[in-house]
Amino acid sequence: MAWRASGYLHLWAGQPQDASDHFDTALRLNPHDSLDFHLLAGRATALIALGRDEEAAEAARQSVQRGRHHAPAWQLLVASLGLLGKSAEARIALAEYRRLAPDVTLTRLRARRVRVDVSPRLFEGLQRAGLPE
Repeated sequence: MAWRASGYLHLWAGQPQDASDHFDTALRLNPHDSLDFHLLAGRATALIALGRDEEAAEAARQSVQRGRHHAPAWQLLVASLGLLGKSAEARIALAEYRRLAPDVTLTRLRARRVRVDVSPRLFEGLQRAGLPE
C-alpha cells in the first residue's frame, strides 16, 4: 500500500517517472494485489505524461481487464488509444467508458483535474478518441 500511495504522491507532485517506478515496485512486491487495477491506472497516467503511449495503453488494458467497472481505467485506455491514433479501438473503449460514466465530457473533466502537467496529453487523447466537449 505504501508503494501505491507513493506512486500517486509522485504523480501528483509532477514526477511521472518516479511515480511509474513506484507503481512498478508495488506490482512487483504484491503481484496478487486485488486492487492492482488502481496501480495499473496510476502507471498508465504516468506513462501518458511521459509520452510513452504504447506502454500506457498496455497498462490501461491490464487495468480494465482487472477492474472492468473502474471508469478511470477506461478513461486512460481511451486517452492512450486516442494518442496512438487507434480510432477504432478508442471508439469501443469510449463506449464502455461512457456507459460507466454517462455524463462525462471534456469540460467536466477539466473542471476536476488537479495535475495540469498530465492533463494536456490526457485531454488531447480523449478529444482525439471522440469524447464530447
